Amino acid sequence: MKSKTLIAVLAVTFFLSWQAENWNEVSINTKDGVLYGTLLDCGKERPVALMISGSGPTDRDGNQSSGNVKNSSLEWLALDLNDRGISTLRYDKRTSGKSAGNFENKNLVLEDFVDDAVSSIRYLKSQGYDNIYLIGHSQGSLIGTLAAQQEDVSGFISLSGPGRSIDLVLADQFKNLSNSFSEETSEILSRIKSGAPVGKMSPEAKKLFSTDNVVFLKAWMAYNPVDEIAKLEIPMLFIAGETDIQVPLEELELISNEVGPENCIVIPNMNHVLKESPIDRQKNLRSYADPSYGIADGLTETIEYFIR
Repeated sequence: MKSKTLIAVLAVTFFLSWQAENWNEVSINTKDGVLYGTLLDCGKERPVALMISGSGPTDRDGNQSSGNVKNSSLEWLALDLNDRGISTLRYDKRTSGKSAGNFENKNLVLEDFVDDAVSSIRYLKSQGYDNIYLIGHSQGSLIGTLAAQQEDVSGFISLSGPGRSIDLVLADQFKNLSNSFSEETSEILSRIKSGAPVGKMSPEAKKLFSTDNVVFLKAWMAYNPVDEIAKLEIPMLFIAGETDIQVPLEELELISNEVGPENCIVIPNMNHVLKESPIDRQKNLRSYADPSYGIADGLTETIEYFIR
C-alpha cells in the first residue's frame, strides 16, 4: 500500500513540475503598458501560435468578467494544441484581466489592439521563437491580419472572422432584436461611419453607443477585412463554424472569393465560441457561459495540419 501511495505522489509531483516548467506567466511590454499572458512552451524548435481574442474585454482564456461570457474557449484550444506539440501564447487584452490595470483604456481605437499584437509577436521573437503563427478569433481575425502586415510571421489563421466591415455585421446581428431597435441601430451605425453626429438615442441604444464606443467603432469600421487580407502574402487559413449565429457562413464565402476555397474550412457543429453546439439560438448561447463544453471536433486537428 505504501509503495502504491509513493508512486501516486511521485506521479503527481512529476506532473506539477512539468506543468510549472511549461505553463509560464509572461509580461509583454507595449508602448502604453504591460500585457500579461500565458505561454505554453513546447520548445523553441517547435512552432508557436499567438492567440488573439475577440471583441469586448476578453481575457487570455476567451472569457469576460461581465455579460456571462465564461467558456474558456481559448484556454481549451491552447491546451489541445500543446498536447500536439504546438506552443501557444495568449494574453489578457488591455481591457481585461491582469492587463487592465496597466492601461488608461480611454478613447481606444482598433489600432491599439493591433499594436498589442505586434508587441506580442516581437516578444516571441525576443525569446527565440522564429516559427510564429497568428490565430485571431472574431475581432482578433482583423487584428491579426493588420499585425501580420507589420511583422513577419509564418502564417495566419482566422477563427470566425467576418469578411465585411463591422458596421454591416452588427446591423445584421441587431436584426435578431426588435424591428424598431434594429432600425435605430442601423441608422446610428450609418451615421458613425459617415462621421455625422449620432444624434438622439433611445436609452437602450445609449448602452451600446457610448462616446468611447462610438470612437472605437468609427476606427473599426474603416477596415474592410477582405481588402486587408489581400495585402498578405503568407500562408493563410480561414475557419468558420457551421452553427455560428454571430458570424454566419456567408462571411466566409466573401473571404473565399479573395483567397480561394482551398484556404477556407467549415467545422461542423461549431459555434462562435468554438464549441460543439446546435444551431438553436438558446441552446447555442448556453455554451458561451459554460466552460465544460468541449472544443468542436476537427478544429484542433485542422489547425495542427495547417501549422505542420
